[in-house]
Amino acid sequence: MTLLYEDVQVTEKQCTGFECSRCKAKHDAENFVEMQEMLYWRNTGGYGSVWGDGATVEVTLCQKCTLELFGDFATVHDA
Repeated sequence: MTLLYEDVQVTEKQCTGFECSRCKAKHDAENFVEMQEMLYWRNTGGYGSVWGDGATVEVTLCQKCTLELFGDFATVHDA
């Protein structure tokens, strides 16, 4: 059997920045430190969830806000 091929055009989405859900600061892809250190969390609430059954919850935080919110609870291991 012979395989048949043809060229196709593919469109993809690329993250070009983000806005912090807490402080509303905007960071673009040129700020590579913020891009690599941002925290993005997405979850779907299950049965009995405080967010609501089936609700989608998303948060995007810059590194400053992540530290302020989670710093007291995070376990940091030296490299």
